[in-house]
Amino acid sequence: MISFPDLLFYSTFLAGIGSIVVAKSHAPLLLKYGKTLQGVKIQRSDIFGRLQQLTVPKKWFRHFYVYSTFVSGFNLLHLRTFLAFLVFVHSTRRLYETFYINKFGPASRIHISHYLVGIWFYSAVNFTTFTNEKHASSLPLRLLAIFIFALASWDQYKNHSHLSELRKYNLPTYGLFKIVASPHYLDEIFIYFALTLYATSCKMLFCMLWVVVNLSISALETKTWYLQKFPQTTPRFAIIPYVI
Repeated sequence: MISFPDLLFYSTFLAGIGSIVVAKSHAPLLLKYGKTLQGVKIQRSDIFGRLQQLTVPKKWFRHFYVYSTFVSGFNLLHLRTFLAFLVFVHSTRRLYETFYINKFGPASRIHISHYLVGIWFYSAVNFTTFTNEKHASSLPLRLLAIFIFALASWDQYKNHSHLSELRKYNLPTYGLFKIVASPHYLDEIFIYFALTLYATSCKMLFCMLWVVVNLSISALETKTWYLQKFPQTTPRFAIIPYVI
């Protein structure tokens, strides 16, 4: 029988994915952030319109990784598992990037819902790590997972570095940016695929599915923004080559 914490875990993911689908249809503004949010005017003046104006600085992304680094560090010290180590490595790398690589303009904002969802997601990832069974996948699968994790992490770092070197809101052209609008999001999918492969965990699979859905929507928003600014040179695909 499924435990209450597990039931709550899966329910929040299903609710989260459902909310993205609803927002895409009825409140697309909630799915925009950073450059895709700038210049967007809210037409509604009712309470729902005012709720859509509740934003925080995009640089608060750092809070996700401060929080996850702390919690994943606790998991690593307590559990001493390689899965905990991988999550800790990912959290600390992203923490470093948000302070020293990523550039957040003073006008760059995210909706408060994005901020709260980010805290929830990294809570879920670290809860998954904490409750994961000691047994892992077979050695070949673990080695494959580590290879994918390392390769995707390195590529994401390079992609974030390229974005930080661009003049404000220029079209990136490094590597897979020539094919997809958001290869750094594709890297994130591969990172969570690697974690899922290593952990052989249904919970981590749900985390990966959330990343796929959430970042695919964000990548589509980014591609739409690029098409408005660079209609002739925008990549054909948003996130997954020859698929989306």
